[in-house]
Amino acid sequence: CAMAAESGMGIHSLWGLSPSIDLLERVPAAVADDLDAGATVSLLVAQPGDIRHLLCTISRRRRRPDVGALHFYVTEQPVEVLARHLLLLQIVSDWELPIRQRANLFLEAFGNSLLQERTENYVGAMGCELVELACNGQGALEELVDLSLLKYRDRDALVDVFHSWAPTSPFDVEDLRDHRLRAHYGQRYDHRTNLCDWDYQMRIKPTGATVIHPKLYKTWRNTGIAFEFGEQIYDHPNRTHGSYVEGMMKKGKDKGMK
Repeated sequence: CAMAAESGMGIHSLWGLSPSIDLLERVPAAVADDLDAGATVSLLVAQPGDIRHLLCTISRRRRRPDVGALHFYVTEQPVEVLARHLLLLQIVSDWELPIRQRANLFLEAFGNSLLQERTENYVGAMGCELVELACNGQGALEELVDLSLLKYRDRDALVDVFHSWAPTSPFDVEDLRDHRLRAHYGQRYDHRTNLCDWDYQMRIKPTGATVIHPKLYKTWRNTGIAFEFGEQIYDHPNRTHGSYVEGMMKKGKDKGMK
């Protein structure tokens, strides 16, 4: 069961596996008592998978008037995941958009394998803006994000990821996802809808998560579309779900070849 779950997650985790938490609540009492009023608090977040802890902590900031500035240090191994952090932070900070549209964009980019055409174009445009942030330290996030601790090769890799989000960049997410599903289900692939129903009844429902509708759950499992808003069409790839890892042939005449 654990191996099956690991197979489903893949090599790189683009989402976190735990609920969001207010990081300030996890500061040890002994440390918190020694803080001066208005002191700057630095928090290390190691491989969170997304920015849920940052958003939760920032949203509850007013509960701690005794704390000064917050400095988050976020580490991620795959550069694609770090790029997604910056994109999601850019979306929530796009004050020119109404809050409802911003929330919809965030959820689409965050969880859907397929996007609306306008969302695809928006992600491509944000990629161009983030290139300026990575190269010149300029853009909407210049006062919020500091990339000076990144090595130059990591910045170059970030720029490559941002460029790959362009709508003209080829990315057949449906075919790639189907390959993942076939590898995950194996001989049970043709019965995947029944397996999704079993997972819902035996794993989701007992937790009390009644807000998750079984039909929508099975649709997400089969299509990768987690969030839908109205009568919209989702037929463009979410390029932020793409990541690269170097592999090695384990069998055949090319065994050992990278």
